[in-house]
Amino acid sequence: VSNLNSQLGWGSEPSSLSITLVEDESLNQTFIEPTVGMPTYFDYNGWSFGGIIQSWTRNRGSGGFTFSVLLNDPRDILDGAAVVLYGYTGITFGLSNLYNVFGYLESSSFGASGASETGGINGRLAITLQGLINTTPIQFRGYTYYVDLTNLYNLMSADYRILNEQMNIMELISSIATDAICDFFIRLEYRSGTNYIVPYFVSRANPPVLGSIANFVNVSEVTYGNISNTVGRELVNEVASK
Repeated sequence: VSNLNSQLGWGSEPSSLSITLVEDESLNQTFIEPTVGMPTYFDYNGWSFGGIIQSWTRNRGSGGFTFSVLLNDPRDILDGAAVVLYGYTGITFGLSNLYNVFGYLESSSFGASGASETGGINGRLAITLQGLINTTPIQFRGYTYYVDLTNLYNLMSADYRILNEQMNIMELISSIATDAICDFFIRLEYRSGTNYIVPYFVSRANPPVLGSIANFVNVSEVTYGNISNTVGRELVNEVASK
């Protein structure tokens, strides 16, 4: 690894990691072309990043070949997974990346979803959706993904309601985060040989602690060998509530 650059994506912006690699024939380290769209995990000195390979390029210069690889977080996978929240109680089991939370709850007990034309589905949504996905995992380009929506569930009170009839999972996460006055980011984690997609939330209800990023940069100079960095401040006027 000759260079790496990582960016944490909040909300609608994806987190990403770009890596520049060189081959070391003395150590028998050669570049093997990865499959675009495959899940990949990078670890350096205890710091890790999980993502989907967005692209790779081979670059030839006077010094030989270098290889550039770009990883993005798995939000595109969540964009492609639909959730039925109201109005349809038919069978969707076996249909790839379609999860009928409303139908599942209503089939267990009439009215169990708590949904109505004016009320929307209740706070059991997150835990039910997680159960459905972990029974029939999300499929993307031949790879299987599970979810951990514990953090999402913790944001939702029992009387929380969603009025939409259908949303994809990213829309659902974004909507709940906005209502809870939170920012969020998405991680891909490798747990016991399994790909897990996990949303994390940070409250905007309280002002940030100034200096936290600068402190992290200072620590990274010692821990990770960071020799180049830029630190500053910017005024941002963010929406505090919906």
